[in-house]
Amino acid sequence: MGKPRIGAIGLAGMSVFLQVDHFHLPGETVHASHLYSEIGGKAVNQAVAAKRMGVDASFFGAVGDDETGRLCYSFLTQEGLTPCLETHPGIPSAYACILTDKQGENRVSVFSGAAAHLSEDFIRSQETALCACDMLLLGLECPWEATLAALEIALSNAIPVVLNPAPAKNVPLEWLKKCCLLTPNAQEAATLLGISQESTPIQFCEALKRQNFPVTVVTLGSRGALLWDRQTGTLFDAPAVTAADTTGAGDCFNGALAASVCQGLPLDAAVEVAVYASSLSVQTRYVMPSLPSLSPEKPDPHIIRHLVWQSAY
Repeated sequence: MGKPRIGAIGLAGMSVFLQVDHFHLPGETVHASHLYSEIGGKAVNQAVAAKRMGVDASFFGAVGDDETGRLCYSFLTQEGLTPCLETHPGIPSAYACILTDKQGENRVSVFSGAAAHLSEDFIRSQETALCACDMLLLGLECPWEATLAALEIALSNAIPVVLNPAPAKNVPLEWLKKCCLLTPNAQEAATLLGISQESTPIQFCEALKRQNFPVTVVTLGSRGALLWDRQTGTLFDAPAVTAADTTGAGDCFNGALAASVCQGLPLDAAVEVAVYASSLSVQTRYVMPSLPSLSPEKPDPHIIRHLVWQSAY
């Protein structure tokens, strides 16, 4: 029997990182001390994170007929993913600029480019590839029509869907309830629930219960993650670490969570593994170098010990 396969749908493009002492004040010019670039995008990061945690993965998205688009295809293939890319001539591939300060916090600006033109028709043409997946990871980076088409295909074929509602947008509750799991961060959860992102875990639980949300995991950064199972909330503390770069930590969490669930871990154990994986990721700069691996060629002994402990537990 082959490995479980996760399908991720979203944005793929070039990510450029600038290391700065502090973030800009109005009108201020800030000089960067480091420059680094890599292929990325939330769904790409999640797919790579899941792949490195031991499952197979397919990526569905749109790129331009340009050098970045070709680099996206090459990178996905090199990482062992199956690329399913719609190409849009004359439209540049997506581009993101990430500023990281000396505390490891980040500010991200994204040009969606060709990713904003991912079409419903293309997604529907990929039904066979989508149905080869054991779980779909969806986000809100691409046009809603394309995302909705993927959700409808999943529902028609009994494929569980994890929705990471990022970037933060209001999504009709009727569609949220069609997903088996939601994974917002505090800001995204606050947007969906209409409450403050500074809310306490108890206040998040009260709002989730009041609005009858499906099973939800709210990622809380250095505070860990909150699992709401429709009845009760469980807070999973994050290990105390020194953060070098928080970029992609949420994507690492989503990929590790989906991979762990697909490999048979109970949801609470999968959340704990994901919290641990993301706490490892923030200790390394940039995204791709930070994503932990369970592959035989590059095993992460800390993650392996954690998975063994969870399985025994």
